[in-house]
Amino acid sequence: MAGLVILDGPFKNHAAAAFDRAAEMGKLKASGAWASDVSGPMGWDNRAKLLGAAAANPAGAALDAKFSTVGDQVSDLLYNAWGPGGLTNTRGQTKVQNVSRLLVGYDRWYPAIQNVEGRAIASVADDPDTKVDDNFGKWTVPVLFFGSTGMGADFLLNGIYSAAKSGSKDVTLNVLEGYGHLDIVVGEKARGDVFEPTLAWILERAR
Repeated sequence: MAGLVILDGPFKNHAAAAFDRAAEMGKLKASGAWASDVSGPMGWDNRAKLLGAAAANPAGAALDAKFSTVGDQVSDLLYNAWGPGGLTNTRGQTKVQNVSRLLVGYDRWYPAIQNVEGRAIASVADDPDTKVDDNFGKWTVPVLFFGSTGMGADFLLNGIYSAAKSGSKDVTLNVLEGYGHLDIVVGEKARGDVFEPTLAWILERAR
């Protein structure tokens, strides 16, 4: 691997966090719910209908009488989904049609175990229960990090810590004010703030 580009994704906690992996795995086994549904309480059919409508024509009629258009409805829903502007800042960074196009293409199901394993790996420098040694703290490849402020201080600090304490001697940190998590990918300024700097970073290190 020549380098790592991190798009708003922490993988280690900046503060020690106790996590009982065995207990969490026990809960997962007891529930039998090995697959999680990305649609959540809204239900997959309603989610697909709403996002599809906003992706196709945000100026179309809303499915809720409280909103004038379906774009307004989805914009409000996504803005507040993970706390104000956490998932996406549709009130300043991202067009609702673009983020709807991204989300409507998501697979419905994902493995529930990834939540347990991810938290276990993040809670210690090197998780002894995983088969792969992540060598955290001993990395030698360059690291480029982009972090949103919309996800809150702890999430951002975890991301910065993940990059800065990786062991790499070539770490570049970018904190994007007013960005939500998905805005780093589909935001109106993502080309200039994320993708062009990433290309320049890669080309500089590929010489």
